[in-house]
Amino acid sequence: MSLAVLSSCSQPSPTAATEDSATVRVVETPGPTSQPVLVGSDLIPRDIPCFGPSIDACRYVSPELKAAYADPRACDGNQRRVCLLPIGNVPLWQIEQLVAYFKRTYQLELSVLPAWDASDRLGGSMNSTSEWKLNYSRLEGELRVRLGEVVQTNGKIVALTPVDMHSSAENADSFVFGVKSRDYYTGEPLWGMISTFRMNPQTFGDRSNDDLWFERIRKLFTKYVGVTYYGLDEDQIPSSAMYQPLYSLRALDGIHGDLSVTASTPLPAPKSVSLLPIRAQAPCHGSQFLDCLKVLPQVSAQADNECRAEGRTLCLMVLGAVPWDQVLDVWDYLTSQGVRVDLGPAFDIPESFVSSGLERIPALPVTSHLLKTRPELLSQSELSFLFLTPVDIGNLSGTQPSYVEVFKDGTSNAHRYAVVPTFRINPSTFGQEDDEVWRTRIRKLSLRSAGFVFFGMPFSVDMESLLKSSLYSPEAVDRLRNSLPP
Repeated sequence: MSLAVLSSCSQPSPTAATEDSATVRVVETPGPTSQPVLVGSDLIPRDIPCFGPSIDACRYVSPELKAAYADPRACDGNQRRVCLLPIGNVPLWQIEQLVAYFKRTYQLELSVLPAWDASDRLGGSMNSTSEWKLNYSRLEGELRVRLGEVVQTNGKIVALTPVDMHSSAENADSFVFGVKSRDYYTGEPLWGMISTFRMNPQTFGDRSNDDLWFERIRKLFTKYVGVTYYGLDEDQIPSSAMYQPLYSLRALDGIHGDLSVTASTPLPAPKSVSLLPIRAQAPCHGSQFLDCLKVLPQVSAQADNECRAEGRTLCLMVLGAVPWDQVLDVWDYLTSQGVRVDLGPAFDIPESFVSSGLERIPALPVTSHLLKTRPELLSQSELSFLFLTPVDIGNLSGTQPSYVEVFKDGTSNAHRYAVVPTFRINPSTFGQEDDEVWRTRIRKLSLRSAGFVFFGMPFSVDMESLLKSSLYSPEAVDRLRNSLPP
């Protein structure tokens, strides 16, 4: 019996591309190409900057860029401010011209943070090509951890990268010019990410034109400053700096206006945001991490060694130090929702599976390894499995944090295995004690998992459905309904 990783939603269109998300439109036909390769909706030459063999020169920050902007406190403060974050080897001239432009045009000082490498924590190679892209969902998670305090103190981050970018793992064939994020509860703008890769005329085989390239970058950067710093609304005027449907380079080139602001324009009143970095003494973090790999004695005493399939049955299994009252609550709640639950074995998590350099467990290798030790469970075709764990989990490599993982049975091709980690949905992880919120989130994700592996339900495009295709934050879990669709 083998496990196969589940793609976290239905297959996307390979031609999706937008400014703000990766779901709807196609860019115009690109210019002439030589030895092209199909990437998303576009034919792109192989011998262009930031692609193929030249990608590493763009992913990793140069010594010159590191030296130019080395102050980690460059964006400290409490006032509303704009922080430019280079990701990858952004050309110095682009940063310098952006800083000069906003100073000259809007009397606005841009603070430049030290650049990040576009590491494998933030992206990866796509599908059958060697094309490497930034993954916005990974990048957003890293921003929450590393720069959450900047955002909480009214800093507005606009990231700039020369590397191609897509919005999330399930949209690997698509691309975005940029993505913006807001706080779910207050609507407060948090940050924007801009990829300059497809704004470069050379990307589509045209001659180098740095003036045109910079003008495109400046326009989208200006719009993101308008949204995040000035709190301006987007509009439907094609020539406006705040034009919303930027689905193509043609639309970007059609913008001719500037922001309707001056140095005396009042700024929006600050709103609280729900972003917090993981606190040093969070449960199952730091000095407590290794202890959370071990099953608690009370659970060991209660856990059954077998799950008995009497018709369709969900086998509830414990990984690591899950409290017994949490196990009982999930069992009782799922039973009340019509799920037949039986308690299975509890497992310690092998330290050898901890992702290198991270306090995180790759869900698929761990669960696959443990289930293979119990072939008598796997042989019962009417059993599906739900693992509950208190530690942070990730994808196959463990590099990308996850809020729930669902896998297919490699033999039947049906969803059979789910893992619910309680680490990132625990408010105390981020310094906010609220056991009721934590319990509600655990129940939601457990019922979501049962929807897939017990009831065999498909993913949903409804953004508030328990079966929504992707979850990237605790706020997204809070937004989900409390019940499965009929």
